[in-house]
Amino acid sequence: MLEGISSSVDKLESQRTLVAVNSAVTTSTSILTGLVKDNANWDEPAIHTYNTLDENWVYEMWGKSTTDTNYDFAFVMDSSGKNLSSYVRGKKSEVLSEQFFGASLKHILSSLPSDKKHFDTVASLVDIQGQLAVIAAAPILPQDSTLIVAAEKPNILVFGRFLTPAMLENLGKQFSIDDLNIKKIKGDTNILTDHWGNAVAAATWSARHPGDEARIKYSSSAFALILLLCGAMAPVTFAHYRAITKLKRKERAAFYQARHDTLSGLPNRTFLNEKLIEAGISDDLCLIYLDLDGFKHVNDSFGHEVGDKLINIVAQNLALTVKDRGFLARLGGDEFAVLIKEADASKTAEILAEEILQQFVAAFDIEGRHVVVGASIGIANGMMSNFTNSEMMRRADIAMYAAKTGGRNRICWFDDNLDSRRLEDDLIAEEMLELVERGDFDVAFQPILEAKTRQIVAVEALARWPQSSKRRLVPRSFHKVSRRKWNYRSVGDAYSSKVICCGQAVAGPPTLGQRFTLAIEQ
Repeated sequence: MLEGISSSVDKLESQRTLVAVNSAVTTSTSILTGLVKDNANWDEPAIHTYNTLDENWVYEMWGKSTTDTNYDFAFVMDSSGKNLSSYVRGKKSEVLSEQFFGASLKHILSSLPSDKKHFDTVASLVDIQGQLAVIAAAPILPQDSTLIVAAEKPNILVFGRFLTPAMLENLGKQFSIDDLNIKKIKGDTNILTDHWGNAVAAATWSARHPGDEARIKYSSSAFALILLLCGAMAPVTFAHYRAITKLKRKERAAFYQARHDTLSGLPNRTFLNEKLIEAGISDDLCLIYLDLDGFKHVNDSFGHEVGDKLINIVAQNLALTVKDRGFLARLGGDEFAVLIKEADASKTAEILAEEILQQFVAAFDIEGRHVVVGASIGIANGMMSNFTNSEMMRRADIAMYAAKTGGRNRICWFDDNLDSRRLEDDLIAEEMLELVERGDFDVAFQPILEAKTRQIVAVEALARWPQSSKRRLVPRSFHKVSRRKWNYRSVGDAYSSKVICCGQAVAGPPTLGQRFTLAIEQ
């Protein structure tokens, strides 16, 4: 009987440790996911990595950082996986992407969005030329929807970190695993799989045997007591009870670590998704997405250590503000979310969002540094039918980016117009790129006159949306321009070139019968 109990306890301990190993790998990939999202979904990378790639910019932004502790290699690839630029541990790499990533490359490419309308990330444990690593990848797309990405499909940014002995030792300490080691597959036990379900590695560790310890400690006395037919099983039972209790504590700790952010201690994206599933989509549900404005500048100016301290301060302030009014989570990087489920969720979300904005009015004091950041907030509610939990998260994310592109430090509620406007912008950008490639834009030449002499001093060439296009563009807004006369008919029509420059600024949209100029900038 002692052998059976001991064996069961040891088996449970082994299962608990394997769960902890998977949690350790998940934590590493989550950190990389936050980093690649911050670096790929941003205007500057889109400007410097499309058309002619700016190698100096890539090195300064990502190449140098491969010597830090965050990631060991960085690859910029096109949508087919062709290597555009890559750095490994601070040095320029000439290894082709398909050679470096091997069979994992096609999985990475197939898991990312194949168009420029959506942004997503993928992270996994992979085999890199015989060495195990964790990687995270994302399409390089700007936040500004008016910024044209001159490629049919988006480029891809990949960050990765090798599972070195030092990294495994640190993870082992963090998750209470003795002598943790993760190797290429040998045997059929303690197998670790990649994001796509393929067996990649096997974990080993110095096994703890609480069952054996208890059995060895109490077996002789138990044997004697059994012979004497007395209630001597109590010490053994108590010892095993303590061992099992300790095991359950460790299981709870592993469960907690897999669902909480290691930096801030807040629930993570996995925990938030579980809460969404538990809550179900209904009218009494609201989801707030929060992204810090200017956080990347803080990291670039003061370093990641100050950035981490800022995240912790923001997390503590948000926890004090939200309290029991919602479920607060950190999604990674500088993004947070609040799930609200109550009878008047929309009103509570609006009040809470305003209170959160007030937290960013004053600068944060971090070790004597005055750090200024803002917040862009997007809100989605459960009043819209026929969509899933992931769709609600997507809508809150779209609303948050609408707040960011609309001027930052503001609140934006999701509505169907955000989706339709985003789709319309993408369609216009795609058609504009096709028109440029085909050379189909009409060109009108307009004289520029010197105000005093009324003599022509130059001619400006203006691109006109071609009459051959079925689309008719109407300007959403007009800025102050220097013109004396306007002659407005409709966008796409021919325009009179008899415009006199006089240095007088005229504001506001033109009315019918007035003269104006539409210039399309690329």
